[in-house]
Amino acid sequence: MINLRMLKSQILLLALSGFLFAACTPASTPPGPDMAAGVYIQSGYEFYRWEEGLTLMIWFDGAQSSACSSSSSTNDPQFVLQCHAVSRSDVRFDWHLETEDGLTADFSIDGQSFDLDDGKLFLISTSSGEAEVTQIERDLSGVRPEADSITEFSLDDPVIQGFIHDSSETELAFRALTAFFSRLHAGGYEQAAALYGGTYDVMIDHNPEIDPDDHAALFRNACTINGAQCLEIGSVVLEEQSALTEFKFAVEFKNDDGSLFELGPCCGATETDQPPQSVFVYTVKKSMADEYVVLEMPVYTP
Repeated sequence: MINLRMLKSQILLLALSGFLFAACTPASTPPGPDMAAGVYIQSGYEFYRWEEGLTLMIWFDGAQSSACSSSSSTNDPQFVLQCHAVSRSDVRFDWHLETEDGLTADFSIDGQSFDLDDGKLFLISTSSGEAEVTQIERDLSGVRPEADSITEFSLDDPVIQGFIHDSSETELAFRALTAFFSRLHAGGYEQAAALYGGTYDVMIDHNPEIDPDDHAALFRNACTINGAQCLEIGSVVLEEQSALTEFKFAVEFKNDDGSLFELGPCCGATETDQPPQSVFVYTVKKSMADEYVVLEMPVYTP
């Protein structure tokens, strides 16, 4: 006959053992990736690789800064990665990834979700003033989370290589434009003249006493006497790429007090007839010396 008291004791012991085993067994944490990030020429990259098989690569233009934070704990089944980057034209964009298994993930850029089955390579361009995303399907299984491996893979791919090249040319043109006006505003007229590739006719007409070949002196008078507004740039947006090495930028300037510069009506016209202008288009082109130069003068006010 079964001893009921003994049977109950055995059941209780088994239940207690199971509880103690579960309590003593550590909960697993969601898997995190091996990561690599850096800058090549003027473009930034981020690469993530999980042992379980998931990979993700991001390239973005005009890299100024980027940062990531991640969270993973036994209390949360998700590994969460939150990152952002800022381009040199001050365009910020964010990306967010969550994975439970290191094989699949929910991924978004600036709140827009992307299905990683459609591609795990992303090219982000900011030259238009906002983040424009291109998603591409590539086999990233052979890429290691190391700078040499990432750049070698990317430069062997015509699409990625073209993105890096276009980004670098845009960035070089952007830098020439901002440096030109920064030098003028600071009184570095000789350095500014080296970044200028346009005509000096107006400056020569205004200053017949100055040697036409003394470009620094012509810019000095233009900025300090003749009415050229040698202001610092407030914002820049790429408006058009006319050729491989020629760009048109829409530029806003700021007054010394930080306010937006506006060119008012001229010569007796009213604001109705001639509305104030705050956006000015500047062309930047690569010269015969293989350097980018600005083709238009600063804005003149009467």
